[in-house]
Amino acid sequence: MYGTKSADLLAEYGGRRVLVEVKSANNRAAQSLPDKLLKHLNTWPGLTGTEPVDGGVLVVNHQIKLPPAQRDAEVYTDRVFADALTVPVIGSARLFDWWRREDWDAVRHAVFGDTGGAQPSELVVPDADPKASGRTDLLSRLRR
Repeated sequence: MYGTKSADLLAEYGGRRVLVEVKSANNRAAQSLPDKLLKHLNTWPGLTGTEPVDGGVLVVNHQIKLPPAQRDAEVYTDRVFADALTVPVIGSARLFDWWRREDWDAVRHAVFGDTGGAQPSELVVPDADPKASGRTDLLSRLRR
């Protein structure tokens, strides 16, 4: 609808709207990729006719020269960088696996945060605070 000014996809579920930015990388994902999503999130309110969004998510198809089974499970393996991210980042292989298993709760949770459904096991972090919930906790899980 708005070309590359507005990210790749506007997703809506349960009254929440998020911009979905999709990128690819031949090898490891560049640390500048989350900036593309942040740019679109900053641009979005200035576009005519847009409704507010609640955030965004970056989906990255990385290490595309390798067979999927040989790719890193995480998009960013640099812990310091990954822990500093302010937006969720999902690897396309993980997203595909949820789709293949028809695990729609996992997809919704990854894209929209806490939607009231079961929390996908791939996002659980053993040292996470069990009382924490919502998008902030989701961000820390997706970055790992």
